[in-house]
Amino acid sequence: GEGLGDVPDLDEKRSHHASIGKLCLHKEALKCPSCPVVTFRLLSPGALWKYAADIGPEMIKKLEGLVDKPGCRWSDVLSCVGTKILCLSAFRFVVGGGPQMVKEEDIAGTDHVIDATSDTRSVPVLYRIDKQVVVKVNVGNSFHPRQLMELAREVSPESIEVVKVLDRLTPGQLRSLLQKTIRRGGKQVAIPLQSGSRGTEFDSKCFPSGAVAVACIALFGAHPGEYYPELHKFLRGVTTCLKRFAVVLVEDGWVPDTDVITLLAMSLLTKLDPSFFPPRRIWEKAMRTALQAPTDRWVVRYEGGNVLTGAGNAVSIPGVTTMGARLLNAVGTFPSDVKMYQTAKVLVHA
Repeated sequence: GEGLGDVPDLDEKRSHHASIGKLCLHKEALKCPSCPVVTFRLLSPGALWKYAADIGPEMIKKLEGLVDKPGCRWSDVLSCVGTKILCLSAFRFVVGGGPQMVKEEDIAGTDHVIDATSDTRSVPVLYRIDKQVVVKVNVGNSFHPRQLMELAREVSPESIEVVKVLDRLTPGQLRSLLQKTIRRGGKQVAIPLQSGSRGTEFDSKCFPSGAVAVACIALFGAHPGEYYPELHKFLRGVTTCLKRFAVVLVEDGWVPDTDVITLLAMSLLTKLDPSFFPPRRIWEKAMRTALQAPTDRWVVRYEGGNVLTGAGNAVSIPGVTTMGARLLNAVGTFPSDVKMYQTAKVLVHA
């Protein structure tokens, strides 16, 4: 359409990228002849932070004002990075469909109808995210990512001090810490109070392992998101947090009455609908599960494995196998995670 000339079409023979903004200084965004008129939401500035810092503190502040705000334009971004040339590649942007809205009468025979409503006063909306999974939600968010810290304090008062220490960690580091805390099953986790290069020694403090797991969920879930080169996808923090927690619970430890299908359904819906954020009660259950997971003694035995045979009464795992693997694959994950769900067989008390 008009104003989109800088974005190449996939079938164009010219180079698949083109620089934006060669013809003006972007002082009047709506009148700029060279900038696309499309608007978007900037979830994570990435390298733009460095470019803005090269200009000065005022540009950092301006860029901060663009993060997670609707109606952002390319001209707004360019005005924060000075003379840097910004390129768009038609091969890096994929427009996908959102969740399918269905009526109450259309969900008969559906295996999983997940209630993720938060306001009983409003009429819920039904979204089909899989042929056997429907999620019931309210239009508009009543729970915000920033409220995760308050909820973490309610679930585990010790977690707030952990949040202050872990606030410097990246999503990848939070993911790793969450998994190792649950996998190793210790009562406490020693965390350095400062960060530095490998081999540098800092004073550390021990925190209850459950509080560390809760803090990881709160910080991970509230993160705007990042690009995962190995998956070739940008995923929101909430999407990756819920997906990874569902994987960790099957791979490294299990809590009785864990509902991984709800965790994966919420993860998939946050991917399909960028404006959706799960309600408070979904997060509260996840945090209480995380609080218990490091010290719980139930583990998963996989098809063909006999290490834990005879270690207690075995019970089947609800939701794991075909359905869990399908939802995992839809969210986007490693093939090994999907295979793990497909081969998970029973729960055994260690």
